[in-house]
Amino acid sequence: MFMTPDPNSTFTTKFSDPTAIALQPLPDHQETRLKAFRSLQAGAVGFAVLWVIAGLSASYSLLTGNLGEELTRAQTKVDLEAQFISQIVAKEINTAEHLASALSHEERILSSTGEMDSNLHLDKVPVSERSAHLTTIPEVNGLNNMLTSIAQDLDLMAVFVLNTEGTCIATSYLPNGVNTLGCLGQNYTSRHYFQRAKEYGRGMQFAVGRAVKQPSLFFAAACYADNHVSGVVVTRLDARHLTENLRNLATITWVSDSAGMVISSSRPVQLFNFMRWENQKPPETWVLNNVYAQETLTDLPLTRNKHLPAEWNIWQLENQNIVLANVPIENRQIRVWHALPVDELFHNQKRYWAFALTVILLGLMLILFGERMIDFHQRRVAGLAALSRLNKSLEEASRKLFTIATTDHLTQLATRGYFFQRLNEEINRALNEQSSLALLELDIDNFKNINDSFGHPAGDAVIQHMAAICRECVRSNDIIGRIGGEEFAIGLPNCTKSAALEIANTLRRRCANEGLTYGSKTIRFTCSIGVTLLNGRDNIQDLLGVVDKALYAAKKAGRNRVHFHE
Repeated sequence: MFMTPDPNSTFTTKFSDPTAIALQPLPDHQETRLKAFRSLQAGAVGFAVLWVIAGLSASYSLLTGNLGEELTRAQTKVDLEAQFISQIVAKEINTAEHLASALSHEERILSSTGEMDSNLHLDKVPVSERSAHLTTIPEVNGLNNMLTSIAQDLDLMAVFVLNTEGTCIATSYLPNGVNTLGCLGQNYTSRHYFQRAKEYGRGMQFAVGRAVKQPSLFFAAACYADNHVSGVVVTRLDARHLTENLRNLATITWVSDSAGMVISSSRPVQLFNFMRWENQKPPETWVLNNVYAQETLTDLPLTRNKHLPAEWNIWQLENQNIVLANVPIENRQIRVWHALPVDELFHNQKRYWAFALTVILLGLMLILFGERMIDFHQRRVAGLAALSRLNKSLEEASRKLFTIATTDHLTQLATRGYFFQRLNEEINRALNEQSSLALLELDIDNFKNINDSFGHPAGDAVIQHMAAICRECVRSNDIIGRIGGEEFAIGLPNCTKSAALEIANTLRRRCANEGLTYGSKTIRFTCSIGVTLLNGRDNIQDLLGVVDKALYAAKKAGRNRVHFHE
């Protein structure tokens, strides 16, 4: 039996429109910067005019001043880009950390680290067999799938759960189509992030993964039960992903940790180089071997160019002149380094002395202006493409939310709330068009005995089998919903009494005659069906009350019955 719903409730109307999520435009912070940069270019053109007028007598001072301004612009540009990149890096890091914290309060994970963990008995399972043992547990597999979905949606390498002993009891599948549970059953007691999470509630560490040997940032958050740590949720962010999208640019970007080691680089060959900065001490050999998986320490070939004025702040990277900026990530022991090659500026300076100053300066301005226009155009195209992808992602997310809210996960039929909403719509349509409407309510007889005799998974299979019979016996425009544990309801628009009874009896006969093969056993069951017609009723409550009485009468008459009630 079911309770009469409120057709105007929030549940029945909230997800009626799958496009209800509003798409907000993203702010564009680049336009102002580009305008400022173009005004500086106009100033450079003015200097070129003055250069021609002043003549060779002022060439040295003007060319040197021009080079200094170009380097200043380059430094300003690299500073702004470093700030922007640091914000992106901080956002990705914060997202991974906040996700770990949020998941540590998620009810399903709390349950896994509490009751489920106590029932796993991992201490009785050999270490080499723990991964295989965990994959046989349905709750673990369900949690693995949930964590995989979260990792894929947020572009994380992995999300996993550790028990209080540091053993991984649930994890997401590895990315890139590798259907493998990399760290399941592994123990991470020695990891700094696990120890910090147990002691202080959260922890963070860079390390090369143990099961999947890739440089990663690990963020851990403790789960609590009764004020005691019951487990730790860990999110793993691929450190290479922080600079992956910058590899095709002329600039060079590094991300270093508190030990001065490069943990992400737009030039992969420089990964795990040591950044000697302000007397930074190199990591100890044990840390180098176990955290960074490196046998020897390699310095990043970065030195200050001592042959140029100190105020220009020119550095050399592998004999290439660069301007350099570094930005610390707030509240993190991580620093973003961003370098822009400026050899072209020095080459141009040399050409100024070999060619006519006016021609060289004009050509340089045209090259720089064209380069900046192309760069602006590419950024604009990339921004529009990103907005388009975001819109599509939001639309897809909205559709998924609508499906989740309206579809019963076990039977793929309409949920109770969505069925009542659709039934109410059909009632209003039938009243407006003065057409007929029939309603069937089905209940599997003695369903508790099935669960007791064959187990709850078998009971779920029976419910799914009943749903399949309902789909096969009704018309394409009929609506079917699962309104209770073993209860179903079917709305039949434009259906007479005789047609409704015929459909109900077909359902009853198929249910009684078609047994369900479950494993090596055959489960036979019957159903009772109540039938009624709209007959001028103008609200869903009256209709449901009548069909409920009809089902009750069918049950009372001995089950495996169809009963019609006016």
